[in-house]
Amino acid sequence: MDLIFVIILGGLWGSFANVCIYRLPKGKGVVSGRSFCPNCKKLITWKDNIPIISFLFLNGKCRSCRKKISFQYLIVELITIIYFLGIYYLFGISLTTLFFLILGLSLIIIFFIDLKHYIIPNVLTFSLMIIFAIIQYMKINDRISFGFETWRPILYTYILWAFSIGYSRVLIYGEKGKRSLFVIPAAMFIISIVIFPLIFGLYVSFTDWNLSSFEGRKFNGLDNFYQMLSDPYYWNALYNMLIYIFFVLVEFAIAFGLALLLNANIVARKFFRVSFLLPLMLSPVAVSWMIGKSMLEVRFGPITKLAKTLGWDSPAFFSSPEIARATIMIMDSWTYIPFMMIMLLAGLQGLPREILEAARVDGASKWPMFWKIIFPIMLPVSLTAILIRIIFKLKIADIIINVTSGGPGGATDSVTSFIFREYRDRSNVGYGTLLAFVYLIAIIIFMTILIKIINRWMERPS
Repeated sequence: MDLIFVIILGGLWGSFANVCIYRLPKGKGVVSGRSFCPNCKKLITWKDNIPIISFLFLNGKCRSCRKKISFQYLIVELITIIYFLGIYYLFGISLTTLFFLILGLSLIIIFFIDLKHYIIPNVLTFSLMIIFAIIQYMKINDRISFGFETWRPILYTYILWAFSIGYSRVLIYGEKGKRSLFVIPAAMFIISIVIFPLIFGLYVSFTDWNLSSFEGRKFNGLDNFYQMLSDPYYWNALYNMLIYIFFVLVEFAIAFGLALLLNANIVARKFFRVSFLLPLMLSPVAVSWMIGKSMLEVRFGPITKLAKTLGWDSPAFFSSPEIARATIMIMDSWTYIPFMMIMLLAGLQGLPREILEAARVDGASKWPMFWKIIFPIMLPVSLTAILIRIIFKLKIADIIINVTSGGPGGATDSVTSFIFREYRDRSNVGYGTLLAFVYLIAIIIFMTILIKIINRWMERPS
């Protein structure tokens, strides 16, 4: 009996949704005035207005003018019924069910209006804002449960939405709709793995969520942001990050020198090329253990023993802040310099030989040829290599975490490793997520400014 009631209720509300979809974009009221045929303007009787049944009985045509009725009316009613049944099955009769029924019906109306008219009426937007405010108040006071304790409601809603949007596109737009189906999976994929995590992360960043606490997460406004502003360890990590980024210029100089060397006709060029590329084949984690934990070990590391032989009494590479920071930069550079080298080598091998031969014929020596010909031509490749390396440098964390854990005293900490330790060591999810979002925004701003500066510099008159 309950199922019959839910089916009838879903059909009636689906019919009401069709009224909203038709009237709201035209600025008409949805509760006043009887339904009528858009073609002949005749009022629709109650027996011709029964959800689904009347559409099938009339063969999808108006009784008076025999004009075809849009399949949209049938689709909306079917979707609403199926949605109502699903919500009832999951939550039974409760306030949570009422919330989801209102939310789902509103989203169905918004979807079809937006699909046809590319607008979302303000009355729906403001109504949903009010509803969410009420629901949030009830949630805070433990008067309602959203029902998201498991993954099933989200999955069911997601599948229903994906099916509805795909089927409606084909039904409304025909062949064009079929072509758009190839884009929909990619859009769903982006929404599920990019947009939704970002939105959820943004919400978490304004909470005091700590995994070691039994109270769960609570909204704390801008407290995490204020904590970040007064956190000396965070600003120290940011300072270290700037040092790491400026060191990219040193890496570029070394990589360019190696690329010039491998581009010349030297003995055993292939051997050196393979040898220089070997560090690139190793992961930073392997490098951190092979060099940081083994070769630089205080008591038995071979590099440590060599340093003692050369006169260094107590070669502790990670006890002094300056030496520890320099050691981390050297290990990271050893891993990624081959990447820059191979990009620059590819650029050198693509240089026009005619220009180089003409310069040699004119009597140009090696240094003027490099500075006035090779380097300017290689500038686009060089800047690309530097930008990509900066992007990798902004994510440096694995070597730091494995070797020093940010020490001594935060001397080697990067922003990324600091955020990671906020999660791992302190279980501070809320604060760590806010730091991650602030860092992401800072990276976007920094890279945008840097790219614009480079573009203007490249476009300047020579």
